[in-house]
Amino acid sequence: MRTIKRKAVPLNKNKWMAVKLLCKAYAQEKNHWLDVLKGWKYQSLLGNPRKIRDEFINRNYHSKHGLQARHWKLALQDAAETWDKNWKAQFIPIRTKIAFHFKQEEMRRYAYWLMKGYSQFSEMMQGKVPKPDFEIDEVTRKRIASYIQRQVKKRRPKKAVIKKARSVKFDANCYSVFEKNGCQYIKIMSLEKGQRLCLPLTGKGPIEGNITLVMDDEDLFIHVTKEIT
Repeated sequence: MRTIKRKAVPLNKNKWMAVKLLCKAYAQEKNHWLDVLKGWKYQSLLGNPRKIRDEFINRNYHSKHGLQARHWKLALQDAAETWDKNWKAQFIPIRTKIAFHFKQEEMRRYAYWLMKGYSQFSEMMQGKVPKPDFEIDEVTRKRIASYIQRQVKKRRPKKAVIKKARSVKFDANCYSVFEKNGCQYIKIMSLEKGQRLCLPLTGKGPIEGNITLVMDDEDLFIHVTKEIT
């Protein structure tokens, strides 16, 4: 995968402020979900954030930070992906230790299985001894689970915090692209329902799928991810 950066034409003060407020709201929303997802109930669902989303939809959840419904769902997914990346980074050295610590194949298999899915992993971290679909006695399972718990507690990632509000994610339903008078434009979802911000872009090129808006002190960019063929 590679990221193509499309720079926006300098915006007027009103549009710049609107984008800045959107970035701030998105960052606050993502921080909210990062905090919600630190509980083991939701850690067990990191591999399927749609279930978390559906639960909060059934609760009639509304963003306290002013994001529209589709956008708070993207912030939730973004937060789940952040937790997932953090955990996977912690699992790498633990898997290396497992390979040296446990000599029997069935013990290594169970240890790797505990970290293969968040459902059994979260059960283990709450003191339970999950049972897999292959044979291994309970005493051995407890020993392995206890070892991995100790290793994880040494490395458990801290809850990520978005300190700088400088980016927003959009899916294909959150924006549209068009051309006018030789210039390419992108209309992005704003904080106002039914109103989209129209941003002129430099150059031309295909924009599709999930994108990320990124702003710095002076410029604004649209990041488009493409598969490398």
